[in-house]
Amino acid sequence: MKKVLAVLFLCSLIFLMIGCSQNNAKENDNSKIVDSENGLDNKASDDQLNDFVKKYNERIETINLSDEDYELEMLNPHDFGKLIKEKNWYSKKLYESDFYDEDGSSYSILAKYNENKTLNGYQLAITGTKENDQYLSRGIASAVIIINTLQLDGEKYNNKFNEFLDSGDSELTYQDNDYEISFFDTQELGSLFINFDASR
Repeated sequence: MKKVLAVLFLCSLIFLMIGCSQNNAKENDNSKIVDSENGLDNKASDDQLNDFVKKYNERIETINLSDEDYELEMLNPHDFGKLIKEKNWYSKKLYESDFYDEDGSSYSILAKYNENKTLNGYQLAITGTKENDQYLSRGIASAVIIINTLQLDGEKYNNKFNEFLDSGDSELTYQDNDYEISFFDTQELGSLFINFDASR
């Protein structure tokens, strides 16, 4: 799985750099993306998620101008899941691919909240082993968009991700500004989890 991910990541990174250089993202006039039904009783967290969704979708508009193979869907607040209690944190599903292929390939994006239900990061989960699978490649492309949306160092992310792939280890963590980024590969599930956790 790691070799497949390496190839897909390099392709998506190059593609994203070319797409973003066009700087064609349009401004969205919707000042409030997450409504009260989907939001939390925490205005700061809602505002932060609103900003993330808006910027993520603007980058989707840019990257989708260039290559149908990497066409990604925008985050739609009407499709967001409810807050779910995990072991010591909460999650809210922002996106999940609509269906799985015969190998069960998919990707999903979660918003992560601490025990006080304050937004403190995001998680991307990618499942699949089949080469050239559209969900695998789009999941990798989505990770690069998240890095760009959070204004993190894309080159550093690229280097650390390839270090992780080459190491053969199941986990790698590094720090970038106010975020701790971690890669976790579950061999038994054939899944890759990428966490973007606020460390401030």
